[in-house]
This record gives sequence, C-alpha cells and structure tokens, in this order.
Amino acid sequence: MPDKYAVAAGGSSAAERASLYLRALQEREDETGVRLAAKRKREEERAKSNDPRHGETCEKYFWRLTKVRESEGVRDVRKERTIWGKWLSPRIGKRPIADVTRDEIEAIRDVLDDAVRLRIKDGLRAGTSGATAQNVWSVLRTMFKESVSARDRTRRVRADDPTSGHKAPLKTAKREKTFIYPNEFSRLLACEKVPRVWREVYALAAYTYVRPEELQALTWEDVDFNAGTIHVSKAISAGDGKPKPLPKTRNAVRTVPIDPALVPLLAPMHAAAKDDAAPILPVLGELNDFRSCRDTGITWLALAGVELPLIQRRAGHEDSAT
Repeated sequence: MPDKYAVAAGGSSAAERASLYLRALQEREDETGVRLAAKRKREEERAKSNDPRHGETCEKYFWRLTKVRESEGVRDVRKERTIWGKWLSPRIGKRPIADVTRDEIEAIRDVLDDAVRLRIKDGLRAGTSGATAQNVWSVLRTMFKESVSARDRTRRVRADDPTSGHKAPLKTAKREKTFIYPNEFSRLLACEKVPRVWREVYALAAYTYVRPEELQALTWEDVDFNAGTIHVSKAISAGDGKPKPLPKTRNAVRTVPIDPALVPLLAPMHAAAKDDAAPILPVLGELNDFRSCRDTGITWLALAGVELPLIQRRAGHEDSAT
C-alpha cells in the first residue's frame, strides 16, 4: 500500500482511503490482467530455473552435485567449491547447464592456458601453476561427466559432454615440495614474537600430522592420555562448518600416537579447558591452512625410519603412493 493512500485525508479515514485504492486497483487488474500475467511469468521463470532438464544453471547444478559428493565421502569438496567460485562460476555460473557449448568450455581452457603461460614467463608471482589449471579442469570435467552419466537420473541433464575431446590445460614443471627442518621448527616454537596460540597450533599440526579440517574438529574427548593416542574420526564440513564423521574406509578413521614432545604442551592445555567436548584448537578456524605442517610431520616420520605401512595408516592415506 503506497504511503499516500494509507493516511486520512479529504474527510476520509486511512482505512476508507486504503479500501478505495484497493477497489480501484482490483478493477484495473480485472480489465487488464497485468499483475496476474507478471505473477505467472515470475512463477514460470522460477520453475524453469529449478528444472534440471531445461533451466537449471551451472551454479545450482554444481552445488547440488557437491552436496552429493560430500555425502559420499569425497575429501576434496571444499577445494572444489573454492575452485568453482574463483575460476568457473564467473564464466558459466549463470548459464543453463543444458545449454553450455563446446566453445564455452574451450574458452575456459584458453583462460587457464594464458594464466599458465604467464607463470612460465614471469615466474611464481604471476599467473597460475599447471597443477592449479589441471585442478580447475578436473572440477569442470567432473561436473559435465556427471551431467551425462550420473547414477542419479535427476542429475543426468545432458545428452553430451561438452568437455570431451578438448586438450587439457598446459602444464608447468613440478615444484619440489619442501618441509620444515626440526631445528627450524624449534626456533619457530621458541619465538616469542609469534603469538602462543599460533605456536600451539603449529606444534599440534606438525606432531599429529592430521589434515587441517580434521585438526579443527578434534576435541579433548578424542585425546586418551592413558593410552597416549589421539582418535581421528571426524572433520569440519566445508558446507556448514560443522564436524562430520569421516568415511568408513580402511584408513580414514584412525589413531595417532601422541609424540612424547607433545605431552608437556597438551597436559596444561587440557587442564585449562573447561569442557572435554570443546575443540582443542578453537582458533584454528580463523587461521590459515596448515597442510604444510602435516607434510612436515609425515616427512619426519619417514626420516625417523618409521615403516611405510605405519606412516600410511597414521596419515590416513588409502594409497601408499600418496
């Protein structure tokens, strides 16, 4: 109701004026049907945008797919969502998935190639690596393969795969992975310029070598001081930021031994905790990715002579090649 018709004026009350306005509006609508037509058009557009076989956008399809992949225990869903938001959504997110053409896919590949060429020409500060380009390409291909041959028939929205037959993006030479040497790590943990809470995170991340999303989900209930172990059974979900059980694969749910060097740190941290159900490192969600600490801890195990099957089990790797 426009404000000017909802106030008293000319000897009529606000209710009387509003009633007159609405009657006049209804008479015009009965004659023209403009508002009803507009409403039906909106409903048709809404139905079309949610119809997988006609108007569902790539954005909606992608998020529908990642929810399924997450429920099936796929570990890289969080990474896939990040890649989608940066590289793919701005280019095809609003396009109906059934209408995306091979030319549009090739244009995305060309963008990736240009970024890789820039990296090759100007070094690490420019462009993107071939590995990143391959990851983007993998996310794109996975989505369109599913659009043709998904187990769930409601996700089969195309008769063809527009990513098929294209050359993959360019590659760059593989960089040698690095890890933190023990003497460097000791200096880091002793450096008072680094806030203590960060140093606690670094220590636990390296000495438990669990994935960042698993480390963030650890609570004091998972720590068994008597047995000297930490039970890893859940991870923070990329979707809602809440802990979810790990998939029941051979090495996903596991027990990590508490390194003796960690005990003097963990004991007072536990004594200061008010609730055993509380996260061990609540600040972790506000800090950066600590995967390099995981790589470091696993490398230390290898240098210490721990046998490969034990490393594989403790690290939660399904394949020894990893």
